[in-house]
Amino acid sequence: MKQSVAIITAAFLWAPSLTIAGVVMDMVTLDTSGTETDRTTIYSQSGKIRMDQGNQNPPEASMIFLGDKFLYVDHRDKTYIVMDEAMLDQVSAQMNEAMKQMEAQLADMPPEQRAMVEQMMKGQMQGMMPSPAEEAPPMRVDS
Repeated sequence: MKQSVAIITAAFLWAPSLTIAGVVMDMVTLDTSGTETDRTTIYSQSGKIRMDQGNQNPPEASMIFLGDKFLYVDHRDKTYIVMDEAMLDQVSAQMNEAMKQMEAQLADMPPEQRAMVEQMMKGQMQGMMPSPAEEAPPMRVDS
């Protein structure tokens, strides 16, 4: 009888911790031969998210989302960057200024040279984003 009371008491004390427990998800990328090429581990708890990139210990890099800002930690270089709204505004302003300078330089080029540069840039940008015509391979979830 004392043993069952102890077990029930332990269960009541342990059960609430399940409601505040976090979630861990591993995303693994495999090549066509089934060899792992990349791994991302995502931790989520209490409105905060951490993503570890790479399958080493420690991981190559981590991104930690804290609501209004996030941290990027490079474990190899032992460096970090804090990204908040002010920093994003600053980076956006720098990118806008660079775009204006590039557009001014393109305006001074002869039409054929401008077309060649625009085509080259278009090709580089397409490599960053999949084209809508490409069909992505089906996603698979293993448990």
